[in-house]
Amino acid sequence: MLYLGKNELVREYLGNNHLVVNEDLIRDFTQIKMLIQKQRIDTIVFDNAIISNKQIIEHFEELKNEHVIFKIRLRKTNFLIGSENSSDSGKIELIETI
Repeated sequence: MLYLGKNELVREYLGNNHLVVNEDLIRDFTQIKMLIQKQRIDTIVFDNAIISNKQIIEHFEELKNEHVIFKIRLRKTNFLIGSENSSDSGKIELIETI
C-alpha cells in the first residue's frame, strides 16, 4: 500500500505494510509508477489534506493503467472512501486504532 499523506492516525491505521511518499515526490508520476512496480503496490491512499481534488484526479488519470485500487481520505475526516473496481459501489472504511 502506498500512502500519499502525513496524517499520523492514518499511518497508524495502515500499520507497517505501507510506504509513505515524501511530499516532494507526490507529483512525480515516474517515481510513483516505479514504486508501484518494484514494491508490488496494490492500493494507493490519497490524503485530501495535502493533495487537492484536482491533483487526485490527475493521479487517477496518470496511474489508471497500473492496476491499483484508489482510496481517498477526505480532509478533516476519519474514514477512507474507495472501491475495489470501477463497476462496484464505493465503500467507506472507518479509520480506527486500537
